[in-house]
Parts: sequence; C-alpha cells; structure tokens
Amino acid sequence: MPTKLKLALVSALALALGSAAATADTLNFAVSNKTSEAIKSIKAVPRAGGKEIDISSEAIDVGATSPVTLAAPASTCVFNLTIKLASGRVISKPDTFLCHIETLVVQ
Repeated sequence: MPTKLKLALVSALALALGSAAATADTLNFAVSNKTSEAIKSIKAVPRAGGKEIDISSEAIDVGATSPVTLAAPASTCVFNLTIKLASGRVISKPDTFLCHIETLVVQ
C-alpha cells in the first residue's frame, strides 16, 4: 500500500475516533430525596477524572422525586457524586453507576 494512502487512512481513523470520543451520552433518570431536608445541588465527576457536571442545580424537596438529565462523556457510567443539602451538609456518593438506572435514591 502506498505511503500516502496509509497516511490518509491513519488520519481518517484518528479523526473518526477523536470525534467519537468527544461525543456525550445523555443519561436520564430521577432523583428521589429521602433525606430530612431539601437537596440544593448535585454535582458529578467521572470516576476516571474530568470536569465537574451539574446534575441538578434546582432544589429537590423532602420526599420529592425529580427528573434529571446528565450530559456525560461518551461511555462513562461511574461517577463520584457530591450532594449538597439545605443545611450545608454534604453527602458524598463515590463510584455511583448512573447508566441504565431509573431512580437515584438519596438518603
């Protein structure tokens, strides 16, 4: 195979893989607040590292269930969650699997 053709194929493959890696997956699920106070925010960081993502920046009242959407990096399912409650208390949920779940229960 000629060198220019090999280079073109390698470049095309790298471009395709780079584009695929840059896409995001949309994860839709509900958050059920089983704590004794309102949830003020939920942040997620991919376990493998990366940028912090807001899952919910609107309050979720005690006993309420709220739908949320997470634009996750492609093929990322496990996150470290930080949940802030109305009192300022923080709940950490490391290694939380968020793909294919219906409801995330916060207790």
